[in-house]
Amino acid sequence: MSVSANWDSDAKRIIRYDFEGHWTWEQFRTAANEAFALTRSVEYRVDTISNFLPGADLPPNALFQFNRIMKNAPPNRGIVVIVGGTMFINNLVSMFTTVYKALGQKIKIAPTLDEARKILTELSPVETASTVIAV
Repeated sequence: MSVSANWDSDAKRIIRYDFEGHWTWEQFRTAANEAFALTRSVEYRVDTISNFLPGADLPPNALFQFNRIMKNAPPNRGIVVIVGGTMFINNLVSMFTTVYKALGQKIKIAPTLDEARKILTELSPVETASTVIAV
């Protein structure tokens, strides 16, 4: 299917990736490049929600690919919250945070989009909830 990346709201503080069905690393790299351009377009911290829609899965070699892409993120990239992941995806996230400790400190898991937005609001260094999660 596909991967897309867009602002989560008009506040332009969170970029949301939506992962749908069987997607490829090429599709993810394209979406990541779009997300990185959005992130670079502002001068403040931008957090990310990776939203795995029902039925979304991971292509092979996930740990290597995510590490590679995360290392290329702009310096104002903030926290990443994984939403809707299967047990397999959540276990890979846990493994990733163990193997890549520095990058792993910026990754959280949430059961829903609302919970992800709440986590990002709580971890936001400056902004208030109304500016971070205006939807």
